[in-house]
Amino acid sequence: MSSPATTYPWNDPEIRKHYHPKLIEMYEENEYAQYLAEHPVDVEGLSEIEKLRKNVAARFNYSTLKGHKYPVEELKDEIDISDSTITSYDGFEIPIKIYKHKTRTDTDSLHINYHGGGFSLGGGLTFDTNNLILLCAKTGVTIIDVDYRLVPEHHYTVSFLDGFAVFKYISEHPEKFGINRNKISVGGASAGGKLSSTVGHLARDFNLPLKLVIANVPPGEDYSKHPDMKTVILNENFIKFNGDPGNTYSTVRFFEHFIVLGQTENPTEITDNLDKIEAYFGRIDFLEPLQKYHQGDLYLSPNFQGLASHAIITAENDVLGSAGLGYAKKLIDNLIPVQVKTIKGLGHGWSNQGGIFKEAEEGLFYLAKLLKDVENDEIF
Repeated sequence: MSSPATTYPWNDPEIRKHYHPKLIEMYEENEYAQYLAEHPVDVEGLSEIEKLRKNVAARFNYSTLKGHKYPVEELKDEIDISDSTITSYDGFEIPIKIYKHKTRTDTDSLHINYHGGGFSLGGGLTFDTNNLILLCAKTGVTIIDVDYRLVPEHHYTVSFLDGFAVFKYISEHPEKFGINRNKISVGGASAGGKLSSTVGHLARDFNLPLKLVIANVPPGEDYSKHPDMKTVILNENFIKFNGDPGNTYSTVRFFEHFIVLGQTENPTEITDNLDKIEAYFGRIDFLEPLQKYHQGDLYLSPNFQGLASHAIITAENDVLGSAGLGYAKKLIDNLIPVQVKTIKGLGHGWSNQGGIFKEAEEGLFYLAKLLKDVENDEIF
């Protein structure tokens, strides 16, 4: 059953222009709710975050089981997928999944993917599997997917330290991956986009080569400090598209709840490991700006000089669209080479809708082109 039309932003004819008609139809018919009603998820006795993770896993299955043909089924046999780990600062073995093309052995570039999920979902390397198969098959580029630790089980800063630890290790040991350390890109969607941009800042601070940052629908601020979206700096899309079923300001605040919970429940997870952090990374001065700006108000980071080239991808009706565009403007103002692409008619989850919308499939092929550009030293 449809929700009342008045709850939807496209009830305004001027806003409706920003929506793909099929997306409106899917939302109004509430296909996801119908699917979950037909395939209930057993969440009895689970915590709030465990329930959420189970339901999200069901949603990703839903996109295939509803009969939408994702454009990678015939490509899976071209890819070798293996599991490994990279040791983090405290001895934790960060799981990684390595995607290699079976026949393309001449490529020497590598892309590191950080999954989305509000830093609380997406563990187990399940979010981006189909997309990474597609990208690897179409480009031949080796891809590493990173299973960084999540909130609320861990302090928020741990996610960023794990993400940077993987990049740093690969950059300093390129021979172990058969790559050229000057041809590394990082990227991810949503939380993964924010983590990727933060790795961009840290790579510069540590003087490690990074060719390209691909930030897809990234958040830009610490929304836990803003109970009212009107006080958010980059809030135009929040106000314009709030009420969109794909993402709302309430959803963003909901994920921030788990981020804050991870910090309050693990208050000493970072402070008790300062010696290990300094020993692993060779310095400790990066920790303060990381915690003060990069993991929170990334948009307000004080130093944008000398960053790697960026590709910022936004979605037309995503409430986080203004955050991505605002971050791109800060980069441009600091003379950082930037490409900005907006996925027309779609919202925050566009990159997992490749089997439904041609606009999403075209966006995935844009990602593939970026990876090829890194390989060919043709970055803008």
